[in-house]
Amino acid sequence: MDPENQRIEEDLRGLVEGDVRCDELFTQLYATDASIYELRPLGVVRPRSVRDVVATVQYAAENHLPIHVRGAGSGLAGESLGRGLVLDFSCYFRRMELLDERRARVQAGVVLASLNRYLATRGLLFGPDPAMSHVTTMGSVVAIDASGSHWRKYGSARRHVESLKVVLADGEVLEVGRHSVPRVEPDAGESCPVSRLDYLVQSVAGLIERYRPLIEASRPKSLVNRSGYVLDDVLQDRHVDLAKLLVGSEGTLAIITEATVTVDPQPMHRGCVLLLFDSLEKAANCVSELAPLAPVACDLMDRRHLNLARESDVRYELLIPGEAEAVLLIEQHGDTAEEVRAKLDAVVELAQYKTSLAATSHVAADEGDFQLYWGLARRFVPTLYRLQGTTRPVPCIEDIAVPLSALPVFLRHLQDALKQFQVTASVFGHAGHGQLHVRPFLELADADDVAKMEALAADLYEKVWLLGGTISGEHGDGLSRTPFIARQYGPLVNVFRELKQIFDPQGLLNPGKIVPAPSSRMTNDLRALVYQPVEAADGGERTATNGRAVEPATLQLNWHPQEVLEAARVCNGCGACRSLSPDVRMCPIFRYAPREEASPRAKANLMRGVLTGRLPRDELLQDACKEVADLCVHCHMCRIECPANVD
Repeated sequence: MDPENQRIEEDLRGLVEGDVRCDELFTQLYATDASIYELRPLGVVRPRSVRDVVATVQYAAENHLPIHVRGAGSGLAGESLGRGLVLDFSCYFRRMELLDERRARVQAGVVLASLNRYLATRGLLFGPDPAMSHVTTMGSVVAIDASGSHWRKYGSARRHVESLKVVLADGEVLEVGRHSVPRVEPDAGESCPVSRLDYLVQSVAGLIERYRPLIEASRPKSLVNRSGYVLDDVLQDRHVDLAKLLVGSEGTLAIITEATVTVDPQPMHRGCVLLLFDSLEKAANCVSELAPLAPVACDLMDRRHLNLARESDVRYELLIPGEAEAVLLIEQHGDTAEEVRAKLDAVVELAQYKTSLAATSHVAADEGDFQLYWGLARRFVPTLYRLQGTTRPVPCIEDIAVPLSALPVFLRHLQDALKQFQVTASVFGHAGHGQLHVRPFLELADADDVAKMEALAADLYEKVWLLGGTISGEHGDGLSRTPFIARQYGPLVNVFRELKQIFDPQGLLNPGKIVPAPSSRMTNDLRALVYQPVEAADGGERTATNGRAVEPATLQLNWHPQEVLEAARVCNGCGACRSLSPDVRMCPIFRYAPREEASPRAKANLMRGVLTGRLPRDELLQDACKEVADLCVHCHMCRIECPANVD
């Protein structure tokens, strides 16, 4: 271990009760998430209490070390990655409590699906439903203002957060919510001292009042927006809602340890219908036509998505004709089954008969059909990584949102841009509120494709801005979209900098997210790829210092080195193997010991680290490597249930 890392580890172990690791192998497990980026942190702290969080933050402040908060590591934009100290809340911050029939208190490490299983026993639910709800933690849900398919009914996390317990950049602990603006000035001095809470409230109120015209003029016209700091409704009636401000701030203003959230009754009855179209444009046009019927959810899937579903499950082959180019999945709720059926019949009548946009339709007859239809949206996005070839679906332009009326225009431009750049892509998303996830198929080990990725993103984002949309609807800015923040918001980005300065004067909380650095580009710090490992020609050590991949280590099992490379390549880091859901079986060891090193993803990250030279080859001979390897009993549940079939 590097002497500096060893000193930090020893220092922190004397300050916190939780786990502290600063060795190369362990930090490599935290170098990636579900994004295309890779940054190995200086160390990892898994706090057991708020006291541990405070001690870590104070130590980081004293030593000028950045802090990056992490949950399940399922982010698509590199929101939790960085070179400082990682605070992993997913291990010990897992308590939840139902306060009354409409509110719950949850710690940052509570898995969203676990919360909803707990609430379901009381007939309740937490409405926002991000795609990875079976692994994502509530701290992350709040930190990126997560939403999902059912935004039209439940909104995003912002709508549901009442108050937050947070740790500030200097280690002070506050409970924040909606606060009246104090009359004293924050710079009144010792003659009129103010509390830290009053200082923050007054400073935020003053900032918003000074720049209100700019804030209002810069607001996108799309129904959803999660880019930058959302300031337009934070100050109302001389009250500042600090909780609402911190929702979606990606850990850049304060560290969220607990949240009080509102919950909703589960729907009495629900149903859905599949609308099939012979063109993507017709599907997009149909979205606006259906808006008056107020669908609870309206998800769009394109031909590539449908073909994969048909190839993977015979039930979809029978359900979806080969000529279908797009599908809309519409969900409705009601107090009775008859009411739901009437709403779905109205959808079919309008889409298939009155407008003649949909070619055919399938109404879910029972709960089995309901789950089958929703499986199209929930199960098959990760399976895109199973496709053969060197190109992969890249989550680099995956969070666009435009006004509903502009959706057909944008999709036409998207198809033209893909032809211009000679790129294929998968298109899906929550069309009912104008949000699209675009995954171009690229080879990021190829410099030309890396340049093409940035150029394509810039082209599509320009069209999004022209249509009044936003580059981020629900997934946050992270490393992927922060470089484009200044282009979306113009001079408002300087207001973001002032806000960051109010909360985090040293700039230590998740730097490089939302507030862009001068050198910020979406192509920085890309994940190391291992397609064609070669020997170093200079006779030097085969590590990342020479910037080249290494020859695979000699394997003692009956597994060809290329298969190891393929497995490491196919794992995109989605984190599905961290699931605790009773509906799946992987991973039994992670269920027993829910820590990152116990997940199957950790083994892929370890092998990729060695094969790309990010880790010295002799790390495979260390006890730390054996500890990780021993957290596998070869049950093969990962190979069977991983969406990408990673072994």
